[in-house]
Amino acid sequence: MYRSKKLAYVLLLVIGLHLVVMGFPRTIDGLQSGTELAGPYLGGVEYHVIEGDQSLVESILDNELDLIDDILPESYFETLEQADDVEVSRNLQNSYGVFVINCGKYPLNITAFRRAAAFALDKTGLSEVARDGQCEPLDSCVPKINPLSIEGTLDYSYYDQQLDRATAILDAAGFHDIDSDGFREAPDGSRFQPLIEVAMSSQTAIDAGQFMLQALHSVGIDAHLEITDYYEYLTRLYYHGDFEIAFTSMNQGQRDLSLEWLAFDYTSLYTGTERLNAPNFSNATYDYWAEKLLYSVDYEDIAEAATKLQEIWIYESPSIVCYEPYFCNAYRTDRFTGFVSTPIEGLASWWTNYHVQLKENAGGPFGGTLRISSTYDRGENFNIFGLEEELEYRTPLPLYDTLVMNGPDGRDIPWLAKSITAETHADNPQVTEGYTRFRVEIVDNATWTDGTPLTAQDVSFSFNYYRDAPGHPNGPALSDLRACYAMTNTSLTLEFETESYWHVHTINRLPIIPKHVFVDIGLDGWSDWSPDPPEETMVTSGPFNVSSYVPNEVLELQNNPDYFRRPSESDSNSVVHPSVSSSDDVVLPAGYGETTVNWTVTNASGSEYSLYLNSSQVSGGIISSGTAEVRMPFNQSQPGVYNCTICVRTSDGFSCSDTVWVRVEDSILGQGPELHWILNPVSLAVTAIAVAIIFVVGSKLIREMGV
Repeated sequence: MYRSKKLAYVLLLVIGLHLVVMGFPRTIDGLQSGTELAGPYLGGVEYHVIEGDQSLVESILDNELDLIDDILPESYFETLEQADDVEVSRNLQNSYGVFVINCGKYPLNITAFRRAAAFALDKTGLSEVARDGQCEPLDSCVPKINPLSIEGTLDYSYYDQQLDRATAILDAAGFHDIDSDGFREAPDGSRFQPLIEVAMSSQTAIDAGQFMLQALHSVGIDAHLEITDYYEYLTRLYYHGDFEIAFTSMNQGQRDLSLEWLAFDYTSLYTGTERLNAPNFSNATYDYWAEKLLYSVDYEDIAEAATKLQEIWIYESPSIVCYEPYFCNAYRTDRFTGFVSTPIEGLASWWTNYHVQLKENAGGPFGGTLRISSTYDRGENFNIFGLEEELEYRTPLPLYDTLVMNGPDGRDIPWLAKSITAETHADNPQVTEGYTRFRVEIVDNATWTDGTPLTAQDVSFSFNYYRDAPGHPNGPALSDLRACYAMTNTSLTLEFETESYWHVHTINRLPIIPKHVFVDIGLDGWSDWSPDPPEETMVTSGPFNVSSYVPNEVLELQNNPDYFRRPSESDSNSVVHPSVSSSDDVVLPAGYGETTVNWTVTNASGSEYSLYLNSSQVSGGIISSGTAEVRMPFNQSQPGVYNCTICVRTSDGFSCSDTVWVRVEDSILGQGPELHWILNPVSLAVTAIAVAIIFVVGSKLIREMGV
């Protein structure tokens, strides 16, 4: 039991490896798994408020911007891509367009109606029209870019219109045209005319509404479309007013890829609760697995619960997801390298600011100012404790640090924390039964911008402040925090009144604030806190701080010269870390015979490498040249999914890895499209465990989550 719990928390560091395997997020000549986490390299960042697509395009073409933080219409892409030193990146977002169905109204509460609507909707056709075609069809409420999404793993899909199947479902459920008027009545014989509401302000919403109207008419449902005010019906969705079918967009996990929301958004416990369970969905089996998701402490149990919840959700269709959109960001390539796209922020990400470097021919890697467009004034409010509505569109500035950072590939990376050890009563009898205790060790070289050391006292103060400050937006996440106290300047203890995997996620993501500043602000002062940098001192700890601000025009940040991860300029060119690349994943017929999985390893002369098939090491050796081809024999004949992983470790402890998935099938011929990246979540969990173990051989990671 002790070992499995420790492993669960270790996996927080490696879960993002699934994202690398599946190809998301796509990194543009930038950060790869295993990259050195030193930064920032930039001298500064500027956010320019620029309105209008045409103005944005002209600004980047005229070299007045380096990056556009906005999604441009497809009509501009050709011009941008033909321009010198300008490229457009396309990366899937952690969001989707969706029809919410009121499961509290008859006969929309009948699963057969909702499934028939899903099969009748042409998602593929809609995805070619919606958002200028910059999206992909989606069935699950968990987007494809999430490592625990089961998208594509079921034996059915709603992507293509299947009218025969939809008609059969309605017939079997008792939806018949009793009065021969061309439209079906409900199973009780009553007439029903579901109303589809879409936003007049969005052409994509109007297109989606017309597709849904056509779908329902095609199977004999007398639906009607109303193009209306978005915020009026959105308010009814939020507060459980009257509606039938309404189109909206969802951003699942604005700040990370966790799935805790699955246990709140669709459980019967929250039917009628403001801003939760908009479809008024109720399903006892879903509630059971939601409880498992919330209160399990082992990662394997979390993964299983997430899979079961999605299986139920996709079948029951309390809402019908239509598509998952792309981030399409334009950026210049003449001065900077190292842009990093994430599924949460796109290319204008925290990691881009942190990792971008000047090119050598421009005097790099240090210095330079990255110029980014902004759709809003990022300096209008430096109070980081904004309301939830503000946080939906406000991207946090890189001013404060957290215990753990969500990496560009989705994995959690220890940041201020060096190690986190979790214990329950089963591990340690001194822990109260039903409680979870965390022991956290933090770095000893972080400082605040006024020169004050950042210590465990600041960390414990931050969590206690959030919990105790009346109405603080971070308070609900810490409602189960029983105690939090510093033991030394670099260690602290936290105890929660429940056992849950998600407690560690909670403490990892909250910003650490300076105790010596907020003691004076007081518990009641957080909402009125109104820092005005640079005229007034704003004590921060992050990689950048505010240097200049002109309202509604530009916000300038300069690098923090004393940042605890800042690289030394004197030896910046002395270390070149290895990297690993591979070909695409592989699909083979059973009995194919022996083949090889191949990797190219660069900048790794003298480094050790190990090859693994699933969780077992099969071979290893020493890289003998700067660029080497490493081949792993593969002769598995039984159908199944196999992960082939290479791990490279240098003498100074730097590690990198790459995984190639091989799927052996009974037969390739006659099957549908080969989705090489679609993998069973259980297999993904096994790989995460295997890679975690690989990286921690000879260390204390499994026991204490250290790095």
